[in-house]
Amino acid sequence: MNRSQRLLQLLQLLREHHFPVTAETLAHRLDVSVRTIYRDIETLKHQGANIAGEAGLGFQLQTGFFLPPMMWTENEIEALILGTRWVAHLPDDPLKQAATSILAKLQAILPEPQQRLFEQTTLYAINQWLPVNQDIVACIRLATRQQKKLHISYENEAGQQGERMVWPFTIGYFNDKMILAAWCELRGDFRHFRLDRVQACKVIDEYYPSYKKQLFQQWCISQRITITADRN
Repeated sequence: MNRSQRLLQLLQLLREHHFPVTAETLAHRLDVSVRTIYRDIETLKHQGANIAGEAGLGFQLQTGFFLPPMMWTENEIEALILGTRWVAHLPDDPLKQAATSILAKLQAILPEPQQRLFEQTTLYAINQWLPVNQDIVACIRLATRQQKKLHISYENEAGQQGERMVWPFTIGYFNDKMILAAWCELRGDFRHFRLDRVQACKVIDEYYPSYKKQLFQQWCISQRITITADRN
């Protein structure tokens, strides 16, 4: 690895951490000395990178600094393409439009060699989804994003109608189904609702008394689900 590549990788490592990271940690990740990290940090600062921190306390890349597109490896580009192509086929119109927009923006900013990789990539994720009401999907995603209570009318597998007040915290995409995971006030426990069986819903102008992230973590434990955490 030459020095230019190392500087780019150092920027990427700083970007992955949401909190200050020590020079020792960075040196271990890049297989260089701590002294080299200090020199590289100073070089990046002189090149315009807004890096806060100091020796002994750790370093953090401040928000607003964007990495150049050549930071992406071939595998990373293919992962981006595969992921956005998958989202582009979800039964969720706003997300489909966003994924299509991301692909167009990605292609526009890639350097020429990576443009060819983009054009020649044949990775696709193909799913057949059960039809869902787009207004209901938008309503549920809004309540989830805003961490507000949601009133739903629901039909179970037996065709029985019911109404629930829930605290929505995540939507899962499983094979052909979209599943809402939420805390159900009636049952006093986590419950799952297929979006294709939700007949109507309404966002209640009331925040539920817990953080969405906490509910998600508790749900993962209850379901014995292991989620790979983001580096921070």
